[in-house]
Amino acid sequence: MTTQEENRQAMQWLLGYHDKLEIYKNLNEQFKVLGAMEYSGMPGGTTVGNPTLSKATTLLEIEKYKNWLMVIELVESMLSDKSREFLRLWRLAEHEAKSTGGRPGWYDQVRNEYAKFFENKYGKYFSPSNQTLKNWKSKLVEVTVRLAIRKGCL
Repeated sequence: MTTQEENRQAMQWLLGYHDKLEIYKNLNEQFKVLGAMEYSGMPGGTTVGNPTLSKATTLLEIEKYKNWLMVIELVESMLSDKSREFLRLWRLAEHEAKSTGGRPGWYDQVRNEYAKFFENKYGKYFSPSNQTLKNWKSKLVEVTVRLAIRKGCL
């Protein structure tokens, strides 16, 4: 996997954390249902042919989600209040734009909202430049990639 692909995947998990958490919860519920099903040995019209394979596949998917979610939660726990607010605003801007590619359209929204946050919290006006926002984003993605590699996600 190339560095660019790793960055893209880490950014998708960073930005889509809340959606991925819901998917993880749904996968756990699915697995509970799979575990409770009785297999008679006869093929069913709406079931997967091999229930053991279905359970194993679901378990692998659950493990993948669990590891990634732990990475994102660890990243968030290491952030300062300012960085955590930046991440929250970045997620919000990207979610509203229905984008996960980090396109430059989010800069203005994040800059304005961050300036409001900073002024309310610290009593000073600070509006980060596009380059500053880009640097913050790159730093977050880089830390996420490093932790994801250590956790075996990448």
